[in-house]
Amino acid sequence: MLLDSHRSSTAIEAQLCMQNWQHMTVKIRQKSAMTNRIPTLIGQLAQACRDATMPFLNMPRALKRPSSPALLPMLLMSLAVNVSVASPAAKAAPWIIDTDMGTDDWIALLFFARQQRESITAITVSGNGLSHCQAGRDNAASLLRLSDPNAPMPPIGCGSNQPLDGFASYPQPWRRGSDQMMGQTLPAPAKAVVDADLDSTALLALTLRQAKEPMRILTIGTMSNLASVLTAEPALKSKIFEVVSMAGAVDVPGNVRVHGFTEGNPNGKAEWNLYIDPVAAQIVFSAGLPIRLVPLDATNKVPLTRAFVDRFHRETVGADANVVSNWFAQLLKPEMGEYFHWDPMAAVLALRPELCQRLERRNLRVMASADPDQRSQPFEAASKQPVLNWQGQPRRILDRKAAGALINDSRSHPVQACLKADGAAVEETLIQAFTSKTPARP
Repeated sequence: MLLDSHRSSTAIEAQLCMQNWQHMTVKIRQKSAMTNRIPTLIGQLAQACRDATMPFLNMPRALKRPSSPALLPMLLMSLAVNVSVASPAAKAAPWIIDTDMGTDDWIALLFFARQQRESITAITVSGNGLSHCQAGRDNAASLLRLSDPNAPMPPIGCGSNQPLDGFASYPQPWRRGSDQMMGQTLPAPAKAVVDADLDSTALLALTLRQAKEPMRILTIGTMSNLASVLTAEPALKSKIFEVVSMAGAVDVPGNVRVHGFTEGNPNGKAEWNLYIDPVAAQIVFSAGLPIRLVPLDATNKVPLTRAFVDRFHRETVGADANVVSNWFAQLLKPEMGEYFHWDPMAAVLALRPELCQRLERRNLRVMASADPDQRSQPFEAASKQPVLNWQGQPRRILDRKAAGALINDSRSHPVQACLKADGAAVEETLIQAFTSKTPARP
């Protein structure tokens, strides 16, 4: 009798949840062209169903029906289907991709192009990252031609070769490998991109200035371009809806010490994207922008594995998928070191925020202070950087042990940090993006 009573109660709660679902579906249909609202509507639905089924969720474990805990995921899946059916031609929200064009950036960019090519409004390359700027710009154009040679080419800019301050840089062998795309042969870049010779900072500012609605920015490199824009034109902050960034280490160590290359680096706290230009990152973090962070805390839990690489090779199709498969195979080699889904995970979570399993609001500050010792040689060769920094002052050696590290600071602007993602779902999303011969078209 007790079990029957709980079953009856659960049925009523499920019915209430379905009523909420039907109400939300009407709202989805009314806003079918506003795809940037879908994550919010999903969240509202999830809360409605959670409220309706709370008595069941609080029921003793032994009395729960086995199928009932799957109710909410089933509804969310149904929501995704309804959206695609109700608005097949809905326009994706516009994105700017800010990248340093390293290996994981290439994969992230091809994934994004497969999922939402039409939403890529501009690509801004940071010249102080893994690739040198012109090579990175040309490679980005080549990747987009490989993905879909018939799709319009977005403008692609080339940024400064130096960080705003400090002397940090990637090891030169890494940069050469990034310039050469790890030996892969790609289509020639579009002549229009090369001839335009756009500056990343100017392109980013122009794109924001002309935007009819606030834009999303995915940063998968240093934050130099964005920081330069925010410094030169602070009013453009209002044109930014959200920044999704693969950056930082919140509750875990950094990753700038790499065996065979940088094991002598005294900095054990920073992640590479913040380490290269800590001053730029500090400017962005302190600007009060809505930031969704994908730090090492999340990516460390999803390493590249043989099982994933074999499955990707087996199930994906297309010229771009073949190139990605080749890169994955090379990255598994012992001499390459351990590889994680850094930027690809950020790209996946940018488009599928519900795959973050642990999202925390944190008040974080980027360490970017000068090192007490300004006389001795920095870890990187100082001769490769200009004498003056972005403010026209003598370039400083930044804190050798902590530049680029994230620390908790209650006085800092809050960010949303994804500390754990559904790794299996992230990998599944990456594979599914490449299972057809051509990218999806709107």
